[in-house]
Amino acid sequence: MLYNTPTAGVVLNHGLLNRLADLEMVVGIKNGLLNPADTIALRKQTGDRMVVTEPMESFYLWDAIVHGGQCLFGTAEYAMFGNKRDTLVRCMELANAGQFDAALPLYRELEPLRDLMNDAFVWNIVRKNQYSLAPIKYWYELLGMPMGPCRPPLEPYADDAMKTLIRDTLIRTGVIDAAQAAAA
Repeated sequence: MLYNTPTAGVVLNHGLLNRLADLEMVVGIKNGLLNPADTIALRKQTGDRMVVTEPMESFYLWDAIVHGGQCLFGTAEYAMFGNKRDTLVRCMELANAGQFDAALPLYRELEPLRDLMNDAFVWNIVRKNQYSLAPIKYWYELLGMPMGPCRPPLEPYADDAMKTLIRDTLIRTGVIDAAQAAAA
């Protein structure tokens, strides 16, 4: 399984990936370019020779229904959605079954978590071309998974404003309850 991400310093081009798709050991790629159109184009080019997945959960419903998305690979949302994990899984199952009308309300229920994920993590990748892990570590701590500080050159801890945003959104959406927040 390959991972295509600009944060690695090199983006794999479609010509190379098309050739790699012919290798038996290459079964798929997580195309983490934050550009679903690129994922769709790559999927069309490589056909059934390898699975091309978009790692952004926010795109999965439309990808599965309209563009033949097959899976969601290596996404943090499965763990990070905590008590809403079953909602995510059910939405994906319905999308895979082509039941868009039934999946859409579940998809919309998760929208505040997607917004939080973008604010806490994704936009820093876009702006700085580096992962911003301190807010994610704090999010995991609220889920009961101790993380500790980030190592340099990253910021060791999320700032207080980001912590408040994460904690309040997770409580409001039912991902965690107040007792879980207090225990972190």
